[in-house]
Amino acid sequence: TQGSYRDRRPIFIGDDLTDEQAFAAVDDLGGISIRVGSGPTRARYRIAAPSALRDMLGRWARQPRIDFAGLAEANSDS
Repeated sequence: TQGSYRDRRPIFIGDDLTDEQAFAAVDDLGGISIRVGSGPTRARYRIAAPSALRDMLGRWARQPRIDFAGLAEANSDS
């Protein structure tokens, strides 16, 4: 990784089957993949609903640094 993206972590948020390849790619880069809603997924983390995502993004926008510790681990068997 070069330039302004050096030392940065990619984040990908998605909600359906078409997002699964991107979850895997982001995880391979050491990033954060988040599935919105239920169902099987490759994403590392899960958030229950779009309203919860809006709340989380609002919190992130107000923080000087994003804290990923509050994210729930996704269970690929869900």
